[in-house]
Amino acid sequence: WGEGPHEAVVTAMKQLNEYNPSGRYVIEEMWNHKENRKATLKEVIGYLVKTYKTRTRRI
Repeated sequence: WGEGPHEAVVTAMKQLNEYNPSGRYVIEEMWNHKENRKATLKEVIGYLVKTYKTRTRRI
C-alpha cells in the first residue's frame, strides 16, 4: 500500500471537507492545469468571455 495512496486519500478527504463538510458532495471547479492549481476568478471570467466570443462568431 504505502505512503502514496495514503496521501492521496488524505488529500481527497481534506478537499471534500473544504467544500462541503456536512454532505461530502462533489463540487465542480475550474482548474488551471498549466500551474496545477485552482483557477482564479479572473481566469474563470476570461475563459467564459473567450468561449462566449468563439461561440457567437460561429452563429
